[in-house]
Amino acid sequence: MREQRILKSYFELPVPDALLPAARSFGNVATAIRGDTAFAVFALTDTVYKFSVTSGNQTGKVPIRSSLLQRAVDAPRTLASAEARNKWMESVSVIDALYHLRDGRLLVQFSERFGAVRNYRLVLLNGGGEVSAQASEAPQLMAVFESGADTVLLFANRDDDEPNVWRKAELRH
Repeated sequence: MREQRILKSYFELPVPDALLPAARSFGNVATAIRGDTAFAVFALTDTVYKFSVTSGNQTGKVPIRSSLLQRAVDAPRTLASAEARNKWMESVSVIDALYHLRDGRLLVQFSERFGAVRNYRLVLLNGGGEVSAQASEAPQLMAVFESGADTVLLFANRDDDEPNVWRKAELRH
């Protein structure tokens, strides 16, 4: 930011060639930084990638092994029509958010879209990708705050009758 320019670019879409057009058109990436490590998960992938912030090199990856995640294994030959794209998007999970907790666990939010309705899911992974907990139905996770031994989750439900109502939950260890 000081130099008003991009210093380094090192995120390449880690998807099979058949998914590149869909991944590029969707273009969503969730990131978290802890120390010298950037954690990144791309919308249509099932893996959290680790990168060194200083070198830009990939330093590892953590699979998302949730049984709730509908993996994108292929894409329609064309995503030219909005109808074809929307129908395909209803068959896959899209990663929405990633949080790296102080104890090394990863909290990943993903969703499936059915028309205008989006169903959110949460999975809590240990550092190796094993599922510690998961929720098949959850409001949208907006923020995670860690204070002392407490981990506070703030949720909002876009479909509530009263908009802008937030819900608070604690993640117990």
